[in-house]
Amino acid sequence: MTIFDYMSQHPIMTIIIVLVVAEVLTNLAKAWAIKKLR
Repeated sequence: MTIFDYMSQHPIMTIIIVLVVAEVLTNLAKAWAIKKLR
């Protein structure tokens, strides 16, 4: 079973996971930028 099979069977969960990952990456990028600027 591939990730694409899972995505086609569980589209709502996939969207939630993608949103959470995007949120985490954005927060990490902001934190890194703040450290870099100081």
